[in-house]
Amino acid sequence: MDIDVIQPRSPDYLPEVLKKVLYRPVVETEKGREYVPLPFHKFDRLEELRQQGDLAVFLLDCCDRSSVSAPSPVDIAILQNEAVQLQKAFSAPVQGNAVDNFVEALKAYDKMYRPEEHYGRSIAIVQSSGTGKSRLMKEVGTKFPAIVVCFRNSDTPTEGWPPRDKPVQDFLLDEKQEEGIMAEAIVAVFLGALMYTMADNVSQKAPGTPISSWLDQFDLGPSYDYQHPTPTRRHQTFESVIVRARQLLQDNFRTVRYSEEAWSHQDRWLSEVYGCLCAPAVQYLSDIVTQRPCHTVLIGFDECLFLNSKRPAVSDSEPRREMSLIAVQRLITAAHNYPTLSFTMWYTFLDTNPSVFSLVPPKGPLAPSGRISSGMFRLLPPWPFMSFNQLAPREPSATPNAALNISRSKSYGRPLWATLSENAVLTAAKRKLISAHEFNPSNVNHVFAAFAQRICLELGEGEAATRITVESVRSHMRILLGVASRHFVVTSAPSEPMLSLAAATWLNKSPGTISAAVNTLATQLILTGLAMDRGVQGGLVAQLLLTLARDQATKDNTGKISFIEGTPAGALRVPPITLRNLLVELRGDNRNSTYQNLLQVAGKKWVNFTHFFQLKNTITMLKSDVLRTAWERGCALQCHHNQDVVDLIIPTYSGKLDANWDNKKFAGKRPKDEVVMFMDLGTDAQFQGSSSMSQYSHQAAVPPSRDSIWGGYVADEPKRWCINIRGHDKDSYHIISHHEKLLPQVVEHNLVYTHQWLETFADNFVEEIDALHLD
Repeated sequence: MDIDVIQPRSPDYLPEVLKKVLYRPVVETEKGREYVPLPFHKFDRLEELRQQGDLAVFLLDCCDRSSVSAPSPVDIAILQNEAVQLQKAFSAPVQGNAVDNFVEALKAYDKMYRPEEHYGRSIAIVQSSGTGKSRLMKEVGTKFPAIVVCFRNSDTPTEGWPPRDKPVQDFLLDEKQEEGIMAEAIVAVFLGALMYTMADNVSQKAPGTPISSWLDQFDLGPSYDYQHPTPTRRHQTFESVIVRARQLLQDNFRTVRYSEEAWSHQDRWLSEVYGCLCAPAVQYLSDIVTQRPCHTVLIGFDECLFLNSKRPAVSDSEPRREMSLIAVQRLITAAHNYPTLSFTMWYTFLDTNPSVFSLVPPKGPLAPSGRISSGMFRLLPPWPFMSFNQLAPREPSATPNAALNISRSKSYGRPLWATLSENAVLTAAKRKLISAHEFNPSNVNHVFAAFAQRICLELGEGEAATRITVESVRSHMRILLGVASRHFVVTSAPSEPMLSLAAATWLNKSPGTISAAVNTLATQLILTGLAMDRGVQGGLVAQLLLTLARDQATKDNTGKISFIEGTPAGALRVPPITLRNLLVELRGDNRNSTYQNLLQVAGKKWVNFTHFFQLKNTITMLKSDVLRTAWERGCALQCHHNQDVVDLIIPTYSGKLDANWDNKKFAGKRPKDEVVMFMDLGTDAQFQGSSSMSQYSHQAAVPPSRDSIWGGYVADEPKRWCINIRGHDKDSYHIISHHEKLLPQVVEHNLVYTHQWLETFADNFVEEIDALHLD
């Protein structure tokens, strides 16, 4: 596909919807209508869209529409305040152990590195947005000299933090370089000029100056005006670096010019380019720091895949004039020919994309150089390990109500949320979760991102699942745990209250939104086998039903679903619901007398979950502090898949929300006057002696009579309320009436047998094929 033909100069014949997504708002001039094309997304994003195989989706999403409308004065003030807050947080003392871990890991990387095997002394720092990658690199600069260049689409704070280094970005991506000057040479003159400038900065510092101040000319400064970034010290320093780079290129033009002769000796040409433009600067820097406590120097590229914005890396079969990430990597592979004795030079590449394919092109026919094609180079393992929950409150909240405040909720998870104000954090979380201005309930990536933040949803194996997994880290805030191979990444969606609230808000934007989202979840993720149940059989469906019921129970008197409300004190909080309202939305208002008595009791119990969290161990008793933490995070619990008796736990609190915590008011620990629900989704038979698919009771549990039983039982079991429900249609669960065409299919897809009479035969067959018959 030739992408240039997508935006014709005279698009009057195009449908209106394409005009809106491919062009800026039309401007009427004396010459007629003027159409200004919108910029395309980066090539890696376009390639992902192309691989989806849907031309309509490609056309609708191929352009970056973030700059379509100019911000109003109010918007400018809000963005400026956000910039100030982000810079304040970016400059604050770092918490957590991520910095020490990375510095320690460099020793292991150094032992692992082999110049004949690895793709330069480079490490990919890969993790989803807001986890502190840039902050990690800044703090590393307190241990040894480190400069990280940042690339972004604009200076708007919503693009991310820190802001882009525009002088460097413009220089590296300049398409007007002279004939024969390849991207590798441009990288070399930049790195050479940068290291000369770093050396000058260090040489001006008195002995004993802290390492964190050696390169303070590259600091952004305490205040930052995102509309006028040029006065900052960092911007001016990088401008001087680029002036130096241009002079360096001019002085060495003939030496570094690429020719047909160089094509047949690429390795030698790259070595000569590095030796001419970088090696003297490295030696100068080495001479300066020899008498100082410095063992490592680091240069990084933040949002590094931006370097591929002119041409995708996989098409670079030889050096090109257009900048690319592979050009940078090619250049630094030549560094091993020019070692330094006083320090080790490392390069880091920061991005949210966990795809190894994006970080280094594949070996084989499409490989970008002969050495890579022959299989000689490979990446060092990526580094995804950021600190997490490091800003979570150390002390419990004073009251159950205080735990619901957004000011507390935003402290959990990645550090980004804590840097934002109460009024701004949900908007930011919504934007970050889907990487778009609006939630599309028909978009598989949007729907998976939203539901995975609320229920224990995992993706299976295969190419399609891998694409969604990679995209979920790159654009939808999923946490990367590791890259096992080029086609297998390990990810997780940990408990993050702000993302759960963002997902809940998007999903319930309108009745049509949640219906369409459930349809996409069912038909394109679960029924196709892309998404799997992470817990016990049927657990995914149970979580989904409870979550949908919880959302419906949040409706106010006008029928609007809202997950944040104001308090009399002017704060924002997550409104709790009663267990009664949850049960009525889930089960309906059955007139059974025992059930009605239960609802009376449930009306005094508060529920507060917005998402499910899976326990990593089996349990017998839950301590009060565990239940309180679950309440404060807004999470219900999915038990370990080996757990006996219990599958899901929803903590409830029956005390006054404005009073101090009373551990006796928690339900969820044993023994207690609990509400127990048996969701027998796979049984289609009515209870014996009745015409009902449900049964209610208030009685004590009877432990099974066998030698080994669950340790959670007590000698004198108290009475507990029991709801026993069979089936999986709207008669069994009122909430299914909102999604009657889809949820029964989802239930049946996750069950081995949907008819109880088959289970006896299945059990007997399993017994027969059990060779050892171990009890």
